[in-house]
Amino acid sequence: MGQSPPRPFGPLLRAHRHTAGLTLDELSAASGVTARAVGDMERGHSRGPQARTVQALADALRLDPAARDALLAAARAGRRRRTVPGGLCALPMGTPDFAGRTEELRVLREGSGGADGGVVLVVHGAPGLGKTALVAQAAREVSARHTGGCLFLDLRGLDPEPLTPYDAQARLLRALGVSDGDLPTGADDRAALYRATVDAADVLLVLDNAADASQVLPLLPTPGTGPVWVTSRRALTALPAARRLPLAPLPTETATHLLAEITAGRTTAPPYGDALALAGEGPGGGLPPVEGTSRGDSPADLRSAVEPGAEADLAFPVEPGAGVDLAFPVEPGAGADLSSLAEAASPGSPTRGGEPTRGGGPPRDVKPTPGAAPTRDVELSSGGEPAPTLAPGAVPASGADPFPGAPAAPRTQPAPGSAPAPTPAPGDDDDVDSGDPGERAALARIAELCGGLPLALRIAGNRLVTRPGWTASALADRLAAEDHRLARLTAGDLAVRSAFSLSYEQLTDPARALFRRLALVTGADFTPVLGAVLTGSPLERVEELTDELVELGLLGHDAAGRASFHDLLRLYARRTLEAEETPKARRAAEATLRAWLLRTARTAGRRFEPGEDTRPADSDPLVDVGDRNAAQLWLREEHAHWLTALREAAAAGEHATVVDVAESMHWFSDRWPFWGHWHEVFALSRDAARALGDLTAEATHANYLSWAHFHCRHDPATGAGLALEAAALAERAGDTEQEAWAYTYAAHTAVTLARYEPAVTYARRAAALFEAEGSREGLPTALVTLARSLRSIGRYEEAVDTLDRLLALLADPATAPAPHIADYSTMNALCGKALALLQLRRWDDARRAAERALEVDVRVGVPVLRGQALLCRARALAGLGQRADALTAAREALEAARIAGHTTQRAEAEELIARWEPSTT
Repeated sequence: MGQSPPRPFGPLLRAHRHTAGLTLDELSAASGVTARAVGDMERGHSRGPQARTVQALADALRLDPAARDALLAAARAGRRRRTVPGGLCALPMGTPDFAGRTEELRVLREGSGGADGGVVLVVHGAPGLGKTALVAQAAREVSARHTGGCLFLDLRGLDPEPLTPYDAQARLLRALGVSDGDLPTGADDRAALYRATVDAADVLLVLDNAADASQVLPLLPTPGTGPVWVTSRRALTALPAARRLPLAPLPTETATHLLAEITAGRTTAPPYGDALALAGEGPGGGLPPVEGTSRGDSPADLRSAVEPGAEADLAFPVEPGAGVDLAFPVEPGAGADLSSLAEAASPGSPTRGGEPTRGGGPPRDVKPTPGAAPTRDVELSSGGEPAPTLAPGAVPASGADPFPGAPAAPRTQPAPGSAPAPTPAPGDDDDVDSGDPGERAALARIAELCGGLPLALRIAGNRLVTRPGWTASALADRLAAEDHRLARLTAGDLAVRSAFSLSYEQLTDPARALFRRLALVTGADFTPVLGAVLTGSPLERVEELTDELVELGLLGHDAAGRASFHDLLRLYARRTLEAEETPKARRAAEATLRAWLLRTARTAGRRFEPGEDTRPADSDPLVDVGDRNAAQLWLREEHAHWLTALREAAAAGEHATVVDVAESMHWFSDRWPFWGHWHEVFALSRDAARALGDLTAEATHANYLSWAHFHCRHDPATGAGLALEAAALAERAGDTEQEAWAYTYAAHTAVTLARYEPAVTYARRAAALFEAEGSREGLPTALVTLARSLRSIGRYEEAVDTLDRLLALLADPATAPAPHIADYSTMNALCGKALALLQLRRWDDARRAAERALEVDVRVGVPVLRGQALLCRARALAGLGQRADALTAAREALEAARIAGHTTQRAEAEELIARWEPSTT
């Protein structure tokens, strides 16, 4: 028998608190966890707190080892259960120790309401400056001003494939209450529905991590209808009438305050109280040796002295010739607005620069061009021109800046339309507890060494919190040593990279391995399951290690329990992987992940094949896709991962696997037509089938590809060509059913292209082939298409006869398809019949057909069909002289069209209402 699931965390915590005789306030005081947070946990609002929080609670409750383990297990289970479908657009987790940015917060608050309620405000600056944390903090403060609250969406602008406006609109529409089934698949229809819906909603829209203006423009509401905040590394000067708020590094005082907040209340061991830790004994224990030494097999390019000629390998990877892009990416005309981003936190502190452009570095395994100069040496000078480079081995002239890519201070003014560059308000940091002057001075030194970058400050502060044997002075010494040892790096990498290296060196070996291997995950976020696949470790252990990485700031996490990399940390993890693991080991890990993703995708996809939902699925200890709900959730949440794996399998020549996985998606694709990638999936599988020389498979997947272009991409011309290609392939292969489907798709596309006579020919051919094959699923589609084609050329009686024949087949158990297909086909046929009867002016027959369709709608629930049935009913009632009932039906049709985002139906309903509504004059 398997183990029973752990008791939910909240009731278990409450029971322990009652047993200990503690109030909420008393447990809060003893554990250091706020009373509000404890209350949220007990009520189930926070079901999976992080391991460090649970340990603090267990210490305060004085739990024995067994009870402590049970509490930790309940928290882990809560984190697993809280996975929710993406697209809810909730704000990221809060930052309780947020510090500074007083002026920036004021600008954001003023830009969220009042006279500027519809302003578009771009917060831009370098990586690690805290753009996301700033807008999230401000959004939490002002979202109550808006009845719809705040919608937050990560546009993934630094990913190799940023979120498309089409997909972003889908996520925002879901958050605004539009169901998946009601999302239009056409780009224009979806954009129209999005604009109407977001204009009507009183929301603050936050678009985080934008790639460029073209990604943002389709997501903006009508000017003046609501505020929009955008974060980006670029100034996005192409956005019309937008204001800009450039971010600079934190001043030293504010940065010191942030460190003090992060490290507040930490316990420190006596100077010699943890001799073993300070001596570096044990995994991850104590301070690493400093300059000129290394520990074990640590990577030479990260933790040893820099060797001559090693500069290019030490910098974050960039493509050959992309040196200028190592500076903050600047759009035309935006140079002056961005110059302040490299401002030093204080005189003499390192400046910021040197990050790769969007995309996060070169594709996997791209190597520099042989003989190319190290691209890191080409930077933007203060005047915006490329700075001169030094020949290998050359020494800078006397007085020259040793970091040619790091402008010492801004000498330009913000671009027109920008918000003034913020300066700290007086008294911003007056509340910093000075405490021990030596400690305060050490924190200030750490702040300077981190360059005022919040990302580096948070990692360094978390390092102190989790290492009670360390002092702030010891950490500052270590960071200074990293400065010296990595002095040949560009200044922008220096501040964050030394903090990254410091945290990485102190991880246990299993945590290091997980951190490195996670760099192989290409999606924006992930669950610990992928870490378990990559490392071969038990899932429970990987969850614990993931908590460790989150607590140290090396991974982020969201309310759904998914982890993610900051883009610079992903690059760092990738570099570390390349330094510490052999190419053979990396390839093996990649292959293991790819195989697991594709195997799981295939298993999940097959749950949607007729009859497969009741059969036992292949068991997997890491993920459950045993029923359709679980399978659909996994396929949608992990789509970026399994699609990438499918692309890699195609590139590797794994043709049979590609065909097999794509085939498993055939039925599922009908449930998710708006995904936006089915044309790519089925193009890969069609080409793979061709490479295998399998005519039947090639015909099948050419049919799927035709469907994707016609139905998902609204490209009937391409769909038509692919359908006729599939028909020829199927005929050569002797596959009657695939030939029938090909002619069905050809008929669909011909009707859309107003080629009605060919449509009739194709549809009749398809129906005859399906009937000969005895296909219950295919014949209804062919007959509906035939009737539509006949109706389009005025042959209404033939259309009615064709649909009556279909309705009889659907009602007969001996010829009916699966129930869900029968219901949909019945409603579709009745709508088509009502349309033909209206043309024949058979008003009462048309009314009865439309009302029968609405009866079936209870089981079908497709708004487009409901809208069509209501429009037919409205016209039929008007023909019968029942104008008031017709007007009611037209109004119901308008609501259905709005929900579906169907612009044609909406226009027809509005025209009927305008025609029939009583005049007010």
